[in-house]
Amino acid sequence: MLYYTSNELFSKIVEPDKKEPMKKRIGFLILMYSVIYFAVGCKNSEPKVPEALVVSVIGDVTMGDKKVKNGDILRNQDSLRTGAKSICDLQVTGMDSDVTIRVKENSEFALGATIKNEVKNVQMKIMTGKVLVNSERLNSKNNLETITPTVVMGVRGTKYEVEIGKDSNGSVAVLDGKVASRVVIPEIENLPPEVRAKSATLRKLDSFLKEKELVLQTGNSTTVSKKQSETILKETGLGDVLKNADPSKLADDIDTKLSPEKLSEKTAKISDKDLKPEVVQVSPEELEKRLKEYDEFKPVSKTSPAEPVVPEKEKEVEKPKSEPIQKKMEPKPQTNNIAPVTPVTPPEKKVEEVKVEPKKVEEPKVEEPKAVEKPEHEMTAAEKKAEEEKAKVNLDSKSWGPEEKKMLWSEAKQKCDSKNMRLPTKKELLQIYQSQGVFKDWQYINYWTSEEFVTESVFSGKKSKVWTIDMSNGEGTEVDKAENQQLISRCRKK
Repeated sequence: MLYYTSNELFSKIVEPDKKEPMKKRIGFLILMYSVIYFAVGCKNSEPKVPEALVVSVIGDVTMGDKKVKNGDILRNQDSLRTGAKSICDLQVTGMDSDVTIRVKENSEFALGATIKNEVKNVQMKIMTGKVLVNSERLNSKNNLETITPTVVMGVRGTKYEVEIGKDSNGSVAVLDGKVASRVVIPEIENLPPEVRAKSATLRKLDSFLKEKELVLQTGNSTTVSKKQSETILKETGLGDVLKNADPSKLADDIDTKLSPEKLSEKTAKISDKDLKPEVVQVSPEELEKRLKEYDEFKPVSKTSPAEPVVPEKEKEVEKPKSEPIQKKMEPKPQTNNIAPVTPVTPPEKKVEEVKVEPKKVEEPKVEEPKAVEKPEHEMTAAEKKAEEEKAKVNLDSKSWGPEEKKMLWSEAKQKCDSKNMRLPTKKELLQIYQSQGVFKDWQYINYWTSEEFVTESVFSGKKSKVWTIDMSNGEGTEVDKAENQQLISRCRKK
């Protein structure tokens, strides 16, 4: 076991040995931070507010006037900036799931971290530049958001990237998983929290924006623009109300000049096209290329940091080194002398046997199918049912119509009815995903199903929804009909 003095530990963090592999240095940092985190946690039973540990720095990265180095920690409201040809990798600690972040060159990034009602909230604020996020699936006790000047993105577990220009416009691309994006109005976000909480009109607007959120899935990319927020301020008249409102009684003045009822009337006239940007599909080749970068900043385990520290290459090198040492030590004891003698002779005999027995090898090959046939006959009942089901749905391509262009669910249903066909069920699409049948001709995106249902809640009331199946991962998604979302479809014979 290794022991370090406090000075040695400090030098390991601040001035790491350049000869040490990067993974070892990162693992050492995570190990030291975990020890400190555990020690503090023992003294204080209250939940720890999430933080971000700097695990790698390349080039010029600063926090205010201070240069960022490995082992530094970002806490609530801390921000950093990367220069040209510079990168900073962060790992969020204090959450139940691993979250890693890569801040690329010429970027401004800030961390927001709080705990409210036992839920840990982490907000990644991107003012300008490009940020890559790699998040494991989060539970209900963890909340992760990405905030830009124009949109807020909620994440449950995914890989995605956000790029924002100096004009606050940019793009979002989801490489794996799902991201829910909704419009942000800076003029309202900059108001005091108590004003937003008190004003009934602003609360109504917040509910409206949540209802109009855009769900991006694997391979989806879209633009981020100020047009949506500018359209809302203009069409509702809220922009003029904010300019002329009395600062001393802001919430009351907003509600007086623009009541929640009037706001609802005006927002109803805004079309979805003005609120939801066009979604573009990233090609499989480009998707694979972008995902490779995420292997460079995988999370280092906080519970067992020693595992990622030793790369597989080093483990493979250790094995051949141990073998020759044993052979040198084996001649001394008599028991070990027998061991090396026995492995020397068999290889010569084996070579001779291989030359003599080519015919004998062929004989068992003929017998093997007979042995395999027995278990097949034992499972005939189950296998026949499975094969019949697959043949009906998957292998019979004649039962499926051609792929239709993107359209509303109601339009897709009418299209299938006009062909004397129908939309497929969830089960049928899942069987397509699980089988090799006609799946080769299907795209890795969402398809409409025939299954519709109604949900009801206190806040949103009744909503008519439809199930879709994502052919890239086999997951089902609920889509609100009122959102007028357009997806591709494929009709099936009745």
